[in-house]
Amino acid sequence: MLNWLKRLFQKQVPKDDEAIHSFFGLSYSSHLVVPRTVLQSMPARWQRDFVDHLLELDEAAFQLPIPNYYGVVARDTKGKFTGDPLADYGRGSRRVPLRPFTKRSHGR
Repeated sequence: MLNWLKRLFQKQVPKDDEAIHSFFGLSYSSHLVVPRTVLQSMPARWQRDFVDHLLELDEAAFQLPIPNYYGVVARDTKGKFTGDPLADYGRGSRRVPLRPFTKRSHGR
């Protein structure tokens, strides 16, 4: 097997400075979209940590030319427009059932 292909299929813990790049993998994605309903369904401590990280990101990147608004459109696997079953966040009250998860340390 080619070395690069072998490395691609090996599950390795990414270097500290490459965790985001490794998360996106070989996709062409340049943005991450997470439904608000899913975020507000996570445990309270997780939500606080997530918001803290977003505030840190905003402080660190405030000077960058980032547009104020992005539009997100749901599509099916064939590329056709479809409805988003998670679009209604219920003004913060809607929760969706999530599977139990294990907190990962990722080398920290």
